[in-house]
Amino acid sequence: MNLTEKLFVYNGTHSSRYGLRILHIDTEQLKQISGEVTYNSIFHRGLHQKIYTGRTWDESPLEFDIEFVCMQPIHKTQRRQVEKWLFNTNGFKKLYVDIGEDEDIEMWYGEYKQQYIDCVFKSPEVIESGDGIYGWKAVCEITSPMALQDKITLSLSKIESGTTTSINVDTDINDYVLPVITFKVSNSGSDATVTIENKDDNGKIISRMSVSKIPVNSIIQANSIMGTIVSDAIDANGLPCSYYDSLENKQFLKLIPDNNNLTITSEGNTIEDLSIEWQNARWFR
Repeated sequence: MNLTEKLFVYNGTHSSRYGLRILHIDTEQLKQISGEVTYNSIFHRGLHQKIYTGRTWDESPLEFDIEFVCMQPIHKTQRRQVEKWLFNTNGFKKLYVDIGEDEDIEMWYGEYKQQYIDCVFKSPEVIESGDGIYGWKAVCEITSPMALQDKITLSLSKIESGTTTSINVDTDINDYVLPVITFKVSNSGSDATVTIENKDDNGKIISRMSVSKIPVNSIIQANSIMGTIVSDAIDANGLPCSYYDSLENKQFLKLIPDNNNLTITSEGNTIEDLSIEWQNARWFR
């Protein structure tokens, strides 16, 4: 994701409304962020070598310097509007590059997908010249050292048991990608058991998700990120009915950053529609 010298959209408002561009960001800090991975190991005395045990990333909020500038002096009324918009948000908001200047936009399943970061701007300082204010310097605090791509959705319909489909996950994270799966069973037949198995190109099972006792005409959403599986029905407490107890081995589907070969089976009923949603991640550049 490249932010330098770009128009932008923050919290749904386009910067062209005020003639602002991102002039500068501290790219050196961002390059360092992309390398902040710690490799953990233990020394095995019997083998006389280190054994790899995993990786950790810096989980603290990350920051870099940023400058917003306008080619013309900013009127005092606009100054108040900009400062309210940029520096007084009630939490992390999405920052996009203007779609017309976005060099990193990609096409997925017939739709353009952009990258964004969740961030807040703090500690603002005005950039002044003799005839007025031309912008602000600030600190950008981000929730992750990586940008996220807009959600990608693969949709299938009229699914026969045993249907196979492939997904190529193109993310910069060398780890599992957790999807959100939504499907609807038909209004005929009996209670359904739906199973989705994911294998790599060598036939090795990556993950398997199976949920049972699904009533006819139900819509089920399995959120692997949150660890929840619910239906569109409402329980006595006014909440979506949970199917976590019907989830085999409490295992959700996981994807890998490569080809994922899915096999979808159903027993007792058929699946009318199914969608798989995930997000790719990208390093700053």
